[in-house]
Amino acid sequence: MSSGGFKQELFAQFARTGQALSNGNRLELLEFLAQGERNVESLSRASGLAVANTSRHLQQLKQAGLVSTRKDGIHVFYRLSGEDVLVLLNALRAVAETHLAEVDRLVTSYLTVKDNLEPIPRKELLGRAREGSVTVLDVRPPEEFFAG
Repeated sequence: MSSGGFKQELFAQFARTGQALSNGNRLELLEFLAQGERNVESLSRASGLAVANTSRHLQQLKQAGLVSTRKDGIHVFYRLSGEDVLVLLNALRAVAETHLAEVDRLVTSYLTVKDNLEPIPRKELLGRAREGSVTVLDVRPPEEFFAG
């Protein structure tokens, strides 16, 4: 194989990862999996996608090596195949935030429609909770809560 042929094949393999990341639904599934291992049904509920559609996206992510599976009875559980996948997602997010004005606009509009929420440090929140001036509700999905 010539060095040109080698490089073309190598970059074609890199492109498999890029193709797997080229869909917003798959990126969202990876984000859910970054919170912990889940089965198809759980990911389907969390993403709002049909089970069959979720399964197809997960298969593409698995073929690209981004997710791994574990079988437990009739259920298949998916997880990120390594910490490096999380690093890749964070890098993708950082590049998009730096170079796409639309990302900044979306984040700004999302954060400003929160009815003037007040960000406060953890210690202050804990103090307010102890004095009874606030009530803290954990509204994370159960899978995320148990994953910590």
